[in-house]
Parts: sequence; C-alpha cells; structure tokens
Amino acid sequence: MGDLNFTFFGEILTFAILMWFTMKFVWPPIMKAIDERQQKIAAGLAAAERGEHDLSLAQHQALQILHEAKNKAQELLDQAQQQVNKIIEHGKHEAKEEAQRILHLAQADIETERNIARQQVQQQIAVLALAIVAKFLQTNVDNVLKQSQQRLLEQLSRELQNEHR
Repeated sequence: MGDLNFTFFGEILTFAILMWFTMKFVWPPIMKAIDERQQKIAAGLAAAERGEHDLSLAQHQALQILHEAKNKAQELLDQAQQQVNKIIEHGKHEAKEEAQRILHLAQADIETERNIARQQVQQQIAVLALAIVAKFLQTNVDNVLKQSQQRLLEQLSRELQNEHR
C-alpha cells in the first residue's frame, strides 16, 4: 500500500505539473486562438449582417432608382408625345391657313378673271351697240337724205312745171 500511495501521489503530482504546464503554456495560446477565432467569427457574422443590410439597402435603392427611372422615362415619353401633338396641331393649323390662303388667292383670281370677262363682254356689247347705232343712223340718214332729195326734186319739178306754165 505504501507503493500505491507513492505511485498515486506521483501520478497526482505529475497530473498537477501537467495541469500547471498546460494552464501556463498550452492553455493561453489555445484560448487566444479560440478568442481570435470567436472574434473573427463574430466579425464575419457582423460583416455578413452589414452585408445583408447593405444588400437590402442597395436592392431598395436599386428598386427606387429603377422606379424613378421608369417615372422619368414615362415623363419624357409624355413630354415627347405632347411635343409631337403640338407639332401635328401646328402643322394642321399651318396647312389649314395655307389652304385658306390658296383658296382666297383662287377666289381673287376667279373674281379678277370674272371682272376681265365682264369688261370684255361690256366692251363687245358697246362695240356692237355702236355698230348697231351707226348702222341705224346710217340707214336713217340715208333715208332722210333720200327723202330730202326726193322732196327737193319734187319741189324743183313743181317749180319747173309752174314756170313753164
């Protein structure tokens, strides 16, 4: 039993030295490594959380930017459509004004041609009227002259007959 106590005491002493050596030299680097690893894991988890949060913010911002871009694009399309409508209306208005101007010019040309034709007809009527009046006068003058000559001849004839008597 004496040996057993000595062996047991030797084992306890060896165990205590081993424990002291382990706690003094082995355990601190292991704990340091474990602490560093825990800190790295915690930092990695925090970075992952920040990354998730940043990703969520980035996705939200991307959706917001996309929404704003769609709204801006729609606004630009609406403005372009309004511009096109204004241009079309302006073109229609100008075409209508041009058509009115051409119509007025055509009406003025027609009125001018009508006046010219009327003047030509009036001139031809005046020429014909003058020709008719001249013919009528010539006929009347001829008749009057013939009648006057005949009266003169008859009067001369009577006078001559009266003188011979």
